[in-house]
Amino acid sequence: MFGNTYTYPPNTPIEKFRTMLDAWFLPWWMPLLAVLAALLLIVGGFWAGRRNGAGIPVRVRATTAATVAGLANYLGWWSLSSDLPLWVRHPAPGIFAFVPILAAVAVWGARMLWRADLRPAGAAVRGGVAVAVGVIGLTAAAGDVLHAQRPFMPQETLAAQRAVVEPIREWVEESDTEWLAAQPWGAPVSAVFLSGAHIGLFDAPGMAETPRLTHDPCTTEILVDGPVFRVCAAPPGP
Repeated sequence: MFGNTYTYPPNTPIEKFRTMLDAWFLPWWMPLLAVLAALLLIVGGFWAGRRNGAGIPVRVRATTAATVAGLANYLGWWSLSSDLPLWVRHPAPGIFAFVPILAAVAVWGARMLWRADLRPAGAAVRGGVAVAVGVIGLTAAAGDVLHAQRPFMPQETLAAQRAVVEPIREWVEESDTEWLAAQPWGAPVSAVFLSGAHIGLFDAPGMAETPRLTHDPCTTEILVDGPVFRVCAAPPGP
């Protein structure tokens, strides 16, 4: 029923990586430090197990390998798909599924390093473990606190949203327009709703001749313009 004709601006893996780091309500470098600290604990745990001759439990090796492969698959697909938008929700299932497992492996790594006999560097290693665990804990706590404060921070109000869409609402009422197609899917959807028209997705076959509400520049006639959104005439048929 729905097509996929809208093309998002191309982006790079670096932009995807930065989008991922910016999604935690923290300065980008804090999640990066936490990730590096967790990697050091995991790698250090494997190193300590081999150095002391204790070996690595099969379940730890298998779990780590499978988790890294799964997470790399999700992040690799998203970062290399340059036509996908910078939406962190695309790799989110992989993050939620695999990162908690890697966090558990990092805890195991910290315990291995803390208990290992690594003389003469044992004290330095334990100090490094404490710092790494502190970085991870501080990052997680700070993210949770800032996330919890978000509902109490100044937000865009419904009145402000209605004011932005008011020129379009008046045009819809005066022209007796019944349907508007949101292009692309996202913020234009709520704008169509506030305009009083019925909502359709722009690339659905039934919306081919329906005016488009968008925040992008019009490529056809501008039917009504607003401070953020505008309504464009439907594109000519094939």
